[in-house]
Amino acid sequence: MAILYIKIIHLIGTFCLFLGFGGLFGIGKDKAIDKLVFGLHGTGLLLVFLSGFAMQGIGKYGFPLWLIAKIVLWIIMVLLFVLIKRQQMKTAAGVIASLITG
Repeated sequence: MAILYIKIIHLIGTFCLFLGFGGLFGIGKDKAIDKLVFGLHGTGLLLVFLSGFAMQGIGKYGFPLWLIAKIVLWIIMVLLFVLIKRQQMKTAAGVIASLITG
């Protein structure tokens, strides 16, 4: 039963993560929007990371190749957000890249 709750937390984290990426279109217009976007993205990343490792621990999977690939994709999601925030990547391109990565 506990794995079900962890999967739900994982999905909520994924939704928060992508809401944060979608909010990048409104960034820079209002400080309240900026804080909300950064908070959604950070909360989503944290929930996905922690619940993912919780599922891995409960399932006793070890570190198979698919898990390593998911960790690499998680790092890419962090880097995409940072690149967009620092305006080193256009917002539309970053959001499309995040959808492909997701």
